[in-house]
Amino acid sequence: LGPVMRLNPLSQQEILLLLQKITEIHALNFGYTQNLKNADLKAFVQEIVNRLGAAALLTPGEIIRDFISVLNILYQNPGKSFHELIHGAEFKPTVVGKDSDTDDDVAEFSL
Repeated sequence: LGPVMRLNPLSQQEILLLLQKITEIHALNFGYTQNLKNADLKAFVQEIVNRLGAAALLTPGEIIRDFISVLNILYQNPGKSFHELIHGAEFKPTVVGKDSDTDDDVAEFSL
């Protein structure tokens, strides 16, 4: 019933810029020197896209949630390398279109 705003998807360059800012904020918040380079961020985005196989369905929220999880793991395990973590078999990104905060038995409606 209200106006609809059509938003263009973020470009890969915009996503990389967003990940750079998140990395800086995470490092500032936890008081460490961030050492991820732009190539690392590109590798992360590529790994997410390759594993999910549906780049068109990815939302920035899903990418950011996975990226912050990786940053937290790296912060808690300083001996782990970024590439070892994202290319490892244990790395399981969010499933496309699946919001982990909602239950499948719940329906959304309004009165």
